[in-house]
Amino acid sequence: MDADFTRSASIPQRCGGLGDVLASQGKANGEFSLMSDPLARRADAIHHALLGMERQASDEQLFPLGYLIPQIPLVMEMVEYDPEEVLAEDFDAIFHEWLESTFSQDAMSANDQDEIRRLLAHACAQADAA
Repeated sequence: MDADFTRSASIPQRCGGLGDVLASQGKANGEFSLMSDPLARRADAIHHALLGMERQASDEQLFPLGYLIPQIPLVMEMVEYDPEEVLAEDFDAIFHEWLESTFSQDAMSANDQDEIRRLLAHACAQADAA
């Protein structure tokens, strides 16, 4: 894996779709597409799963899902990589590293961290099954 990211000082409450992020970077229709970019394809699948989970979420799940959903486009905006040198699974490692960093910076409670990890694991499983 040859990807790197830097954390932005401010995190928006909601980000546009992953396609918007890739398009803003010239990656949706220029450099590469989701089909030839395994990292973007994996991020999009997990993001889509999380959005579906949000539509059916209980009140207790809304905070962790609301925390996770905008993180994925943000990570894809920040990460620098060559699509030919990454695997889809690399996104999971990058995202988990990102989350650990944000948990520390946001002083996230242990219970909230656990629920976020649980929902992310569920979204990853849904993305794998899709």
